[in-house]
Amino acid sequence: MPRENKTLRILLVEDDDMDRALAHRALTRVDASITDAASLASAEALLKRLSFDCVLLDWRLPDGSANDFLRHVGRTFPRLPVVVLTGITEEGLAKLVLQHGAQDYLIKNDLGQNDLVRSVQYAIERHRARELTAQLDHAQRLASSGLLAAGVAHELNNPALVLMANLAAIQDAIDEAPDGDDGTTMASLSGLVDECTIALERIASLTRQLGRFSRRSQGTYERAAPAALIREALTLARPSTRSQAQVTLSLDDTAEIVVDRTALVGVFINLLVNAQQAMDTQPDQPKEIQIQLEQRDAGIAVTVEDSGPGVAPEDAERLFEPFFTRTSNGTGLGLAISKEIVAAHRGRIELRASSLGGAAFTVMLPLETGLIPAPKPELDRPSEGLEILVIDDELAVRKGIARMLNAHRVRTEPGAQEALDAIDGGYAPDVILCDLIMPGISGAEFVKLLSHQAPKLAPRTIFITGGASTPEARVFIERSSVEVLRKPFTASELLAVVARVVGPEPGSAPEDVAPDDG
Repeated sequence: MPRENKTLRILLVEDDDMDRALAHRALTRVDASITDAASLASAEALLKRLSFDCVLLDWRLPDGSANDFLRHVGRTFPRLPVVVLTGITEEGLAKLVLQHGAQDYLIKNDLGQNDLVRSVQYAIERHRARELTAQLDHAQRLASSGLLAAGVAHELNNPALVLMANLAAIQDAIDEAPDGDDGTTMASLSGLVDECTIALERIASLTRQLGRFSRRSQGTYERAAPAALIREALTLARPSTRSQAQVTLSLDDTAEIVVDRTALVGVFINLLVNAQQAMDTQPDQPKEIQIQLEQRDAGIAVTVEDSGPGVAPEDAERLFEPFFTRTSNGTGLGLAISKEIVAAHRGRIELRASSLGGAAFTVMLPLETGLIPAPKPELDRPSEGLEILVIDDELAVRKGIARMLNAHRVRTEPGAQEALDAIDGGYAPDVILCDLIMPGISGAEFVKLLSHQAPKLAPRTIFITGGASTPEARVFIERSSVEVLRKPFTASELLAVVARVVGPEPGSAPEDVAPDDG
């Protein structure tokens, strides 16, 4: 039985008093709450205010037919099972109704005592079975897309790293060059470089989010001002909200908190995009989004509210469930993932009705999130003159990294075997930067071979990766203590990791590690 031990909520759309009474009598056999409507317009108005388990719909109504209902209203409520009732016995009509989305079709004159009840139960269960099948299919596609996403991220991050390195070199040249006669030429070029760098940082953020489809992010935590995160989210969400909604900001000065920056910005982006999509369902209504940031006794509160249609009470209970969505093109994962991210910060998301007419989502974050920020390493040694080996199968990537390390002596090799041969021949780098995914000998295999050939160099190997796109690579990263730097990265990020790995004196073992027996 559907909705076991619960009252079935049925909308009966019937303009004939006798047929309506017959339907009511037939449904007395089940625990059902029946709401009556005599036209398509009244049925649509009820659906906007109330939630139903099934619709019993007369084929012919004063303001249209069942097909009109299925074609128009059905788009707004795609998850609502419908049973059509009619006195017309044409087989072609039955096929047409089912093709338009009805779950069943009954002839009024031939209804037996149990037919209507059985049809309602069948319609609900069949519809739920379809939803479950769709969810399972979607889950399988997400699992497959996880591997695809990791591969896409890897391919995107390599050219992004090259561009970032080249832009940094261009910026250095601009800083050192004199301005033009009017004093604006270099400033103009510098502005263009800044815009390109911001765009690349956005690519990096998006590829990190793609990576979450295939791996559990460990997160890099930092202390940040919530207002800066909101502004970053607004910039990234601009293609979805630009020239469509009036956005009003009220951002108080608050304490900084420790966050997973990319993940939390993603939460705010999701709320902004959801707000815009909700308002898009009312094309003739004004579109307004208000964002408020304030510090309360319990912590930080960020509220995003809109002027859309709001959230039905029955949907509010399921809104944060995976795969639950009321849109035809939604995955039903955005709010579920957002809730998980906020919970990882010891926070919560609350939903209420907005004074603008739509929904208001409030993200509550404590001042102490329990996350530990990544240390900012101090350079204990000179920032120049190291011998650094770069191993990557892409020439442009090798050149880009070499430009970032222009204060050091850099040797590049296209593969692990060439690097091992150079080390075997007496080459002794202070640091090794090695791509994780390469043809032939992978980065993981390289460090294992290096541990036997030159054991003192293995701890000074830094893996650079655009995304661990194989299961073996992901497992290696999770279990290895070797430093991992994800593409694209800036020169300052690269130099900081190099300094941390090298320590105060090149070539000496750390004090708390016993010398190698060799």
